[in-house]
Amino acid sequence: MERNSILKTCLIVLALIISGGIAGAAPRPLIGAIRWDAWSGETPTPGHSSPVGLQVEKALGPHQFHYRIPFFGKETGPESVEARELTQDVMDKEIRYAHDGGINYWAFDWYDDGSGLDIARHLYMSSAIKNLVKFCLLDPGRPKDFASVVTTYFKDASYLKVLGNRPVVYLFGDNYTPENLESLRLLSRGAGLGDPYVVKLELGKGGGHTPAAAFDGEMLSYWQAATGKYASEWLQVDFGASTTFDKAIIAEMDGHTSAYEIRYWDGSQWQLAYTGTTIGPAKAPAIVTFPSVSATKARLCFLAGKKQPEVIEFQLYNSATGSTNLVLDKKYSASSVGYHYDALSHYVTGASDGAPFTTVMTNSEARWDRDKTFGLDVVPNLNAGADARPRMLNPEDWQHGPTPAKNWAEEPTPAELGAHVTQGLKWLDANPRVDPARLLLIYAWNEFDEGGWICPTLMNGSDRLDAISKALGAYEAKK
Repeated sequence: MERNSILKTCLIVLALIISGGIAGAAPRPLIGAIRWDAWSGETPTPGHSSPVGLQVEKALGPHQFHYRIPFFGKETGPESVEARELTQDVMDKEIRYAHDGGINYWAFDWYDDGSGLDIARHLYMSSAIKNLVKFCLLDPGRPKDFASVVTTYFKDASYLKVLGNRPVVYLFGDNYTPENLESLRLLSRGAGLGDPYVVKLELGKGGGHTPAAAFDGEMLSYWQAATGKYASEWLQVDFGASTTFDKAIIAEMDGHTSAYEIRYWDGSQWQLAYTGTTIGPAKAPAIVTFPSVSATKARLCFLAGKKQPEVIEFQLYNSATGSTNLVLDKKYSASSVGYHYDALSHYVTGASDGAPFTTVMTNSEARWDRDKTFGLDVVPNLNAGADARPRMLNPEDWQHGPTPAKNWAEEPTPAELGAHVTQGLKWLDANPRVDPARLLLIYAWNEFDEGGWICPTLMNGSDRLDAISKALGAYEAKK
């Protein structure tokens, strides 16, 4: 009896430790930072009007932004800077800075070999001290590159792996289909590793592929039906009152559809408003019109197609009353919802109109709380700023239109950044089951021109990393 009692107690304690139920039992989360390595000077970058490195230097050129110059840069004049991350010595210093500041891993934004934006990744890979800071990949190449990615990167001893040898992969938006990721899983298993732990970094409002993502008025998110389903799938808006419409705008992620209908609810049954075949090329909005109808609900119904529906937008309009998208801020539903990743996070969370950084903190936690309602894991995104005003004055050639002038927030003081890290740590401890990998991700290590960085700077040194280290020390002391 005594032996059984001891065994039972041990099992209970173990279960509490795994679930985070005993204060101090869960390991300290792994803190990562996104790397966007554009600091390549005059190195040619194919596909751009001029080298990306020169464009980001130009963005930091105005004197009011010189406080952002990284430690490896310099002022070359009152309105010009140079910031070039091109040597092993610079990379090794970055590794030591990150390690000393408590950063456990970097998420490298992937760029092809020879792109000019791959230099820092290769310098990291050749470093004799890379083991001090692990790494993972963000958008790891095209599907044709996956075999090389697995062999060269996933199998590397410094690659970040969680939950039983699973390589961590971040996806920037929705750049991969379920079939793409299944091929990556097969290659990873074939290499003796676990399935990749895939985290989607949401853009815009996001939405985790829920029905709301197809009605949010933006092209940065989409609803996806369950993998492999097509016939009888549907997407629905409930207006809440009788609404008249005669035009639809529909955009698909990958152009899967070959037959569909728009239906409306007449109070007792579904009626047909429009019948279509293909919607159009991937991400190209199609406009369809039909005789005016009035209904409390509308459905986009899928009859045939190559793969599961993936709808970026389903908008409805009344031509007689103007250009108001009638589906905004209504109730939404769908026949099914499909996911082909394991967890949700965000690339960056900001605020507008120069709001204080405390607003960024509030917005961040609201996103974490929303993301955990989707039934997936959550990797909380922390933010070291969201102030892209340098790009407003000197737009780079990869921007799709000007950065909205109101879309920025005050930068954090070191103390505020430390408080933000503490906020993320506390949220994880309060929600232990939604992040079993115990990951946090900071935007960003070196987005100096876009507005988020923790890499030391020429004028302020390692003040941001010092604040992060202090917050981590206080957290561990309480454990």
